[in-house]
Amino acid sequence: MPTTPIQPRSGLASGRLIRARCRLAARQVTGRSVLDGGCNVADLADSIPANVDYVGMERDERIAAIARRLHPERQIECADLEAPWPAAVTERRFDHVVLMAVLEHLKDPAATLAQARGVLAPGGTVIASTPHPRARTIHRLGARWGLFSRDADEEHEVFWSRAQLEALGRAAGLRPLRYRRFQLGLNQLMVWTAA
Repeated sequence: MPTTPIQPRSGLASGRLIRARCRLAARQVTGRSVLDGGCNVADLADSIPANVDYVGMERDERIAAIARRLHPERQIECADLEAPWPAAVTERRFDHVVLMAVLEHLKDPAATLAQARGVLAPGGTVIASTPHPRARTIHRLGARWGLFSRDADEEHEVFWSRAQLEALGRAAGLRPLRYRRFQLGLNQLMVWTAA
């Protein structure tokens, strides 16, 4: 499948950053099913094997339509992560729920993590990335200069430390399995499992 084009409101470096994030998340995918929450145009689908059952959730119907055109073999649901999730998602169990560059945009990320925990198969994981607090100034300047998405920068609710991410997961009934910083330490990856 060809690489997904950068969306018009993205910054110059956004496509490269998104693809790197997706490759990192894909290395955590060892199971047979993935729910990609806040999937945008389903970039993660390009990084996981075709035999992995992929379901994407995107709140913007226009973007979900693009994802469906780019990935007709994948299931894309139009749904808001902060609202009750649709039955097409909640009636299933997933080996992995992926939330890449999503949690920092949510008003109540613990509630979203709790919904993610609710659809995990036994032994499943929630895989999330967020910017690290040290990235705040760089992110703001990069957005101002057009390197990063201005929309994403304006929508960031919070930048969490590792300890804060661990606590956020615990509040949702998750326990941390793995943590690492990437992209020069400016982003972080947290992998949780059900507590």
